[in-house]
Amino acid sequence: VARPVALSVHVDAEARALPTRDTVMWGGRVRLTAHRRSLHADLDLGASYASTRGELGEVLLRSASVGLGAGPRFATETLIADLGLRAELGWAWVRGEPAFADVRTGTGSSPLVSAGLRLSLQAPAQARIRPSLTLEGGGVIRGVRAEVSGQPVAGMTGYYLLAALGLGASL
Repeated sequence: VARPVALSVHVDAEARALPTRDTVMWGGRVRLTAHRRSLHADLDLGASYASTRGELGEVLLRSASVGLGAGPRFATETLIADLGLRAELGWAWVRGEPAFADVRTGTGSSPLVSAGLRLSLQAPAQARIRPSLTLEGGGVIRGVRAEVSGQPVAGMTGYYLLAALGLGASL
């Protein structure tokens, strides 16, 4: 008899560092995970925000995304570890807020594409509701950058490192 697919939902608060743009995106994500035996697949929706203040004003960066991931699941009586590749598609919006009336600002938006490797740990494995820690690293394939007077001040480009804390619940 084949085991049915088991589902769980996860809610995470995350921080994504983008060192090449000196930007940290703060946000949240809701993830649905399906798993059977030693494999898992994820579908998630997320949103994030960053703000950088300079002498001419503030640059605001927002994003929304959908992600897909899959890979092996390692489960013991104590710990669940999901490892896998993850791809993310999204959209970013950039807006400037001037500090002075004579400063001109602009706005813009762009699609986002990234790919990475994700590790999600949950414990205790037997509990219906479990705290989780997620770590991810990867690269932005298509991103966005914000500039002030021709100098980059924020953006989503280059490589990224992500850490998230959350709760997962078996359905």
